[in-house]
Formats: sequence, C-alpha cells, structure tokens
Amino acid sequence: MIYLDNNATTRPAPEVLQAMRPFLDEAFANPSSPYGPSRRVAHAIWEARAQVASMVEADPEQIVFVGCGSEANNAAIFSALRQRPGRNRIVLSSVEHASVRGPAAFWEKEGYELVEVKANPDGGLNRERYLAAIDSRTALVSVMLANNETGILHSIHELSDAAHSEGALMHTDAVQAVGKIPVGVTDLRVDFLSMSAHKFHGPKGVGALYLRSGEVPHPLIRGGEQERGRRAGTENVTGIIGLGHACSLAAEALGIMDTEVRSLRDDLESGLQRLVDKVQVIGAGAPRLPNTSSILFHGADAEALIALLDMDGICCSSGSACAAGSSEPSHVLRASGLADHDLKSVLRFSLSRFTRRSEVEALLRLLPAHVQQVRFTRPAVAAPPG
Repeated sequence: MIYLDNNATTRPAPEVLQAMRPFLDEAFANPSSPYGPSRRVAHAIWEARAQVASMVEADPEQIVFVGCGSEANNAAIFSALRQRPGRNRIVLSSVEHASVRGPAAFWEKEGYELVEVKANPDGGLNRERYLAAIDSRTALVSVMLANNETGILHSIHELSDAAHSEGALMHTDAVQAVGKIPVGVTDLRVDFLSMSAHKFHGPKGVGALYLRSGEVPHPLIRGGEQERGRRAGTENVTGIIGLGHACSLAAEALGIMDTEVRSLRDDLESGLQRLVDKVQVIGAGAPRLPNTSSILFHGADAEALIALLDMDGICCSSGSACAAGSSEPSHVLRASGLADHDLKSVLRFSLSRFTRRSEVEALLRLLPAHVQQVRFTRPAVAAPPG
C-alpha cells in the first residue's frame, strides 16, 4: 500500500505503540483510585500532559484531554459562548471543518447570529472582511490554523488581536497544523486551541483542548472530577499516553517536515504539472502546510481517479474524510472560488514524515495514464483559459 492520505489519519509511530502497550496490560489501574498502581498511571498521564503542553508552548494545567479534535472544537465553542453572555455573534471563516460549522449552526438555531467570512479566491483569509465582522456583539471568532483540504495557512494572531480588542474570545482548530509546523499559543494569542493525536502518528480516539489561563471551561461531559472537573469520565489512559509520545516525536521531526516532506510535496506537484496537462495546484501562491497538495485535474472525475489509484494500491482522497460519502461538492473548494464544473475534479495528496520518494515516483508513473483514461471516457469540459 502507498498511503498518501495522511490528513485523514496517520499510521501510529512504532514508538507510540510501544509506549502505550504497558497501559493495556499490567498498568491497567484507574488513575482516580488512591493506591500505588493508580498513582503510577496518574503520573504517566501528567507526563503526557506536559508533553502535549510543550508541543504548543503552553503550561500543562492549560491542557484538557478529550476524545478527538471534533470534541475539542465543540467544547471550545460551547465554553466561549457561555463565557460571553449577552453577546450573540459567532464569526467563522467559510472554509472551517464540519466540527466547527456544525456546532456553530446549532447555536445559530438557538438565537446566535452566525457570520461566515468569505475566503479570498486563493483560499486565504480576507483581513478586512474579518475586521468588519468582529464587533462588540461578537462572543467568539473561530478560524482554523491550517485547512485540511488545501493545506493553506491562516494568520491567526491578527484575528486574535481584533477579537480581543472587541472583548471576544478566539479559538483556532489546529488539528491539521500540530505536528506539521511549529505551533505556539503565545504567538497565536488564542484562548482555545484544538488538536488530535491521529493526525500526527498518534492513536485515534484522543485529542486535547488548550485553554488560556483564566478561561473557565464549561464541560460538555459532566459527572466526575476527572481533568480537574473540566471533562468527566474515566480517562482514555492508553490514548493519552500515545498522544503525549506522538507530540514529543512530532516536535523532534518538525525539521524533517519543513525540508524533506516539503521537498517531496513540491516534486509531486512539479512532476504532475510536467506530465499532465490542464493541472492546477490549489493555493499554490499561499502559505501552506509542507505535506499537503490539493490538485485540480480539469475535465477528470476525482472519484474515478481514486478508484483507479486504489486498484494500484495508492490511497488518496478528494477532500475531508469527514465528508466522505457526501454527494455535495466540497464547501472548501467552493469557497476557494473554483468553478462548479471543477469542484469534483480535485485530488488531495497528503504526505507524512514516513512517505518515501519511491512512493511519490510510483504515483507519478501511474496517475498520468489514469487522468487521460478518465478524461477520454467522460464528456469534455472546457478548461478556463491559461
């Protein structure tokens, strides 16, 4: 298998699995119990909390363990709105993940005003539109640090300053950014930040929410004093240990992401542009994650290409894994200004620090013929000039 869909999920690193294994076996005690074996587990959780905090340049007390990135996003939105009573506006970007758009839409039905700020044609943020949208009625501004489909990076600190100047809170969904680029909560100046272990070679089913000191959380899950009363329920010990170790490993590998992985991504893009006509890299002129390439193949059906590549043993996607199976075109690509006839002609390739050059070379050997085949067997669609 050649796996090029690492924005959907990643393979857990061997060191992560090794660190988790004892907590599936002899170190099985409940960390809330009062005896020695439990204290060992509780101490391991604290060490993992410190590892996660170090990854985003926070204090361990500011980290809350949750079940996934989606839960972190929901918890951040819920807490922010509860902390700003009397304010009824939520400001988002038009390219947010479903786990931000979904809860925001729920609160809109409960009486909040929801403002989705349109992206620029290249998928980047429009600062002036945000400044116009953020006012004294705003409770929360939530903008992702890196887009999961295009890899485009957003300048969060400017939005944080604008939100805080109006007394609003700032949340960033950093699920796709953590582990791929340096992420520091002080530089971002956010009140809430979400991350998920399985996006950087940790286990599925565990994530973390950063809470700025002084922000009082309003838990989604109540009934116990775990996580200092911020998230009830017996801890997912093995997942938390895995998350901590994945953070430490990812921090050490940030240089590899910025050099080796970026170089592979660039070679993939330049190779496809050389070998296939009518190809466009989405967001090519904008700052992007080093591992992500979203490519438009004019006149080719992306799902057909995915099926052909699957038969070759190559895994990629046409967008967010959370939208898989939907007949609706990607809202991210639509917001990025693609024409309607191009919305279903985009493939996303997302690499990892374990991706080999030979795997990219295999894709470059096989994909051009598939594109030609798919274009030949479907009605011709005129590509835009240039």
